[in-house]
Amino acid sequence: MLKVTQGKIAEYRFVSEFMKREYEVFLPTTEGTTTDLLVCKDNVFNRIQIKSTLTANGNKMLVKCRSSNTRGKRTYTLDDFDFLGVHDLVNDRGYLLPIKEVAGIDYITLRTSPTKNGQIKDVRYASEFIFF
Repeated sequence: MLKVTQGKIAEYRFVSEFMKREYEVFLPTTEGTTTDLLVCKDNVFNRIQIKSTLTANGNKMLVKCRSSNTRGKRTYTLDDFDFLGVHDLVNDRGYLLPIKEVAGIDYITLRTSPTKNGQIKDVRYASEFIFF
């Protein structure tokens, strides 16, 4: 599957879920911004960046948390958006993470089961961020 196709599938899957929950959904007319969706409910707006992943292996998902454009690659900051939407294309699951969970990080791992070594610190469980 092409990366562009993966990204669009993820974006429209989130559009559909937000609309089901009676959010107004706005799509940018330009590419390369840090906001893929702008959603509003009860006059509260949130900027959403969408990422997709095909790396779900039953235990964890690896998610890229940086932007790439003609100016290079950079990690996201607290000012870039409000939530990161992650679409697990393998299992058709969606997760919403607050920007504070991903700011300044290149990649995150969302665990779907406990670590084998019993690590607890800095472990992010996908179940804490389920959106659909």
